[in-house]
Amino acid sequence: MRSTPPRGTATTLGTFPAGVFKSTDGGRTWVDKNLTFTNDGIMFLIAHPEKKDVIYAGTYNGVSRSVDGGESWEVISEGIPPEQ
Repeated sequence: MRSTPPRGTATTLGTFPAGVFKSTDGGRTWVDKNLTFTNDGIMFLIAHPEKKDVIYAGTYNGVSRSVDGGESWEVISEGIPPEQ
């Protein structure tokens, strides 16, 4: 899970096997953000230490990046071996 300041304002949650969800109201409601994660559970989410809108997601099928706080994702796993 990843939150942006102030605490609880925006939260991005990676789940297995359901994928990525985002809340902008402190967790009261959640929106599915699985645009490129078709049937691909999230193993980890990592926030960029300096760029608050950049998030990396690791899945069974590689690594994806969001540059807009989890609104959209692009696969960036070129060169990384597929699931073993």
